[in-house]
Amino acid sequence: MKSLLKAIKQHPLRSLLLFCIVVVASYFRLWELPQTVHFMGDQGRDALVVSRIFTDADLVFVGPVTSIGNMYLGPFYYYFMLPFLWLTYPSPLGPVYAVALVNIATIFLLYFWGRMLVGERGGLIAAGLMAFSTMSIALSRFSWNPNIVPFFSLAMVVATYQAWKKDPRYWSVVAVCFGI
Repeated sequence: MKSLLKAIKQHPLRSLLLFCIVVVASYFRLWELPQTVHFMGDQGRDALVVSRIFTDADLVFVGPVTSIGNMYLGPFYYYFMLPFLWLTYPSPLGPVYAVALVNIATIFLLYFWGRMLVGERGGLIAAGLMAFSTMSIALSRFSWNPNIVPFFSLAMVVATYQAWKKDPRYWSVVAVCFGI
């Protein structure tokens, strides 16, 4: 916490710009979300599976089927949805808010990744592009398992870079992200 406050004091303009980017991005992702949420068959299936986890203690070990056919995803997304759906049950809006928050966290991660590679300006430009990307905004406004992929993919890339350059302990983060 002290290092965060120190960074804000040392670079107030950069901190203010990043804060503004995140606030505007949050507004785009959360504005009138309950009235405009996209809720179709996949979202209903996922909400029903997750609701059975906490109402019937019916644990899930296989995730949703893919559109390819007899291929299934892992159950991570169901357990990711669990606390958020539990908070808003029976409304399925909890996971939608969770996806939006993960997308907002991706903006921060992209800023730090850009700053690591090319400097402050590059990090701010990358964060700004992600914040105002219409595709990113659209995908952050409904709950679907591919919508959290950008965060975990970027986290895996950043952790791989850190493991090669600085600390081999980051390989555990790579393994977790790869497993998701």
